[in-house]
Amino acid sequence: IFSYVNPSLYSSISLNFTNLTWRLMIINSISKELSGALFAGFAFASFIGSFFYNIVGPILFDKKKTKQILRFLIDYILFFLILSVWFIIYFFQENLISSNNIDMFFYDTILISLLGSYFMMKAHYLRFEYFFLKTVNQNIVFRLDIVCSFLIILIVPILFLIGEADALKYSYLASSFLTFIVFFLRTRINNDS
Repeated sequence: IFSYVNPSLYSSISLNFTNLTWRLMIINSISKELSGALFAGFAFASFIGSFFYNIVGPILFDKKKTKQILRFLIDYILFFLILSVWFIIYFFQENLISSNNIDMFFYDTILISLLGSYFMMKAHYLRFEYFFLKTVNQNIVFRLDIVCSFLIILIVPILFLIGEADALKYSYLASSFLTFIVFFLRTRINNDS
């Protein structure tokens, strides 16, 4: 039965399974308020990457000229925008945040996760670049998605063991960096062979 199912389905299932598993682990590990702040911070910071992964990348990436523009946008413009938002939130934090610990937790999560959004965009770029290079690469990318998903599941319990709720703020950054490393290594292996 598994040989008849498109590998992209397994890839999608693994990504959704990881997301659900993260949520369940976080909700069962920390308070509802902190969980909500984490999820909102992750959602805010991951919006750009999700938009690229689900809409822009698949449509535009296979065109060579568009690919060069996307690389420029990610390498320079996106990096500058993320850094700008990061500095705005960081320097105006006292005006944005009440004395509430949940608010501090939320804005800290956004600041940390915004750094992760740059790595996630780079990972998505490398993923699409490798995906569209040759048709045979598509199944490899789907397998890498599955491997990444299961490695990413481990991030939440490891971070929780290291520093409980405060360490969980680094979950999106850690998963982004891990995904970037996996696809960076895959493209390097491909370039060397």
